[in-house]
Amino acid sequence: LNEIDFDSGWQLLTQLGLRTEELTTGSDYDHLDGSLTFFPISPFFSIPLGAPLFATAGQDDTFDWSGEVRLRSPADRRLRVSIGGFYYDFEREGRTMTNAAVSNINPQGLSLLEDTQGIENIDAFATLDFDITDQLDISIEARYQEETKSLRELDNGPNQAATYEQEVKFDDFIPKVILGYDINDDMSAYASYAKGVKPGGVNGP
Repeated sequence: LNEIDFDSGWQLLTQLGLRTEELTTGSDYDHLDGSLTFFPISPFFSIPLGAPLFATAGQDDTFDWSGEVRLRSPADRRLRVSIGGFYYDFEREGRTMTNAAVSNINPQGLSLLEDTQGIENIDAFATLDFDITDQLDISIEARYQEETKSLRELDNGPNQAATYEQEVKFDDFIPKVILGYDINDDMSAYASYAKGVKPGGVNGP
């Protein structure tokens, strides 16, 4: 978080966030005992063969970052204004892990890239706070967001044409209003109205 204070009392605030993750998961999708057979080495020792109980596993590599810029007026004024913008970008690459070697050059059982997922969110927002009287104040916020979600499946490997590819976009206007009243020094009351939005997505084929 970076904050710049101007001589006029206005403030410019910026912030940046980065995240990277490598997630490995495993699951027993049929809940059976497993298809294990044993190759005997001696009366006391054998080698298990076949699929174990946890027969499916995957690895997701994700990277996302976000940034925000906000310009804010002095806090000691009767009318206070804040305007800004926000950006978010998310990318995920998915692979399947197996218990057998996929190829001679990939003995760890990690398959080629199978699917990618993307999310991009762009916001613009503004807030207006006004002290109607010494006891009564109102806050009005407006936000416009545009979110794009995509899914690309590569069943034949990353060097082949995608077997499924889809992108969807959601545009939303999100308002918020708060009316507050100070009854006395120890008690206050407020009423608020807000709209919440959760954009949809792409389920695949």
